[in-house]
Amino acid sequence: MKQLTLITEILLASNNSHKVFEFKKIFPETITIITPNEISLLFEVEETGTTFEENAKIKSEHLFKLSRKPSLADDSGIVVNALNGEPGVYSARFGKKEFNDKDRALYLLEKMKNQNDRSAFYQAVISYTDKNGTKFFSGKVHGLILNDYDEIGKNGFGYDPVFYNETLKKRFSECSIEEKNSVSHRNIAIQEFLKFFNKSNLV
Repeated sequence: MKQLTLITEILLASNNSHKVFEFKKIFPETITIITPNEISLLFEVEETGTTFEENAKIKSEHLFKLSRKPSLADDSGIVVNALNGEPGVYSARFGKKEFNDKDRALYLLEKMKNQNDRSAFYQAVISYTDKNGTKFFSGKVHGLILNDYDEIGKNGFGYDPVFYNETLKKRFSECSIEEKNSVSHRNIAIQEFLKFFNKSNLV
């Protein structure tokens, strides 16, 4: 009979310190999240997809091809209804090429200055690739785009300083990592993945 082995390590297709920190805080201690940098693996891939699913798949499948180890990727962004879904999959590349996170958030506020509909949602899609193929898991969290940029809150990243969550009644930039993870799009997607993983964690 073939011996069954539990998977205890998963490679994460990201070297973004903020994203890696959130993943490691959410995942149980029984699963070790490893980044390409941590195993000296050169991981660079162009995100050419037009959907969150396509971009996540590009990353997880490329990392699996390089490592031959179970690989996880997420693609996420903020979707603003008044802007017909912008910035969406282009959230990390919104505006000018030289923009940083704050510049992109301020650019979003500029585009929203005459909009009455401030509704928006964060979406995350996780792609998991192993020898059996690729599967997807998604999560959303709804909120509002406020009128100004939070200069006080030191937590969060990306569009968190302008995104107000109605459940927590504060901006994501004002939340502790534990508060944000309790409602976040990424946490919802990860929990869906973990349900699947815990049922099928055999190689």
